[in-house]
Amino acid sequence: RYIDRNVLWLNLVYLLAVALIPFAAATLGEYDRDPIALHLYGGVLIAATLARVAVDWYLGRHSGLLWQPMTTQTKRLSLLTAAAPIAVYAIGMAVADVAPYLTLLLYVSMPLLYVILIVILKSDPRTRIASEDLS
Repeated sequence: RYIDRNVLWLNLVYLLAVALIPFAAATLGEYDRDPIALHLYGGVLIAATLARVAVDWYLGRHSGLLWQPMTTQTKRLSLLTAAAPIAVYAIGMAVADVAPYLTLLLYVSMPLLYVILIVILKSDPRTRIASEDLS
């Protein structure tokens, strides 16, 4: 319905992290098996994901900023789906030194894993209604 200063700042932090993705991707494209490039890319993706989680958390706590207030279950599912990629990116960064191709596979597979998570949440009768707004 409206926006406050905190949402604006959180959005700017999110956009900053997203704006770094092309640089990290170009570095990774040039040095695809270098652990430093893999860590840089993973770090940027984690930063963008954390910023998105912060926006979701803030909007969940300030329901007056939304057209429709979220239920507690919707808030939880929103934070879960926003934060889920962090685990995949962290695992990718952890194995980057010993298995760079596995790290690349994890980074590339994250969109598919995200879609699978949404499908699972929408197919479960306990989370079907709350997960309708997640996609």
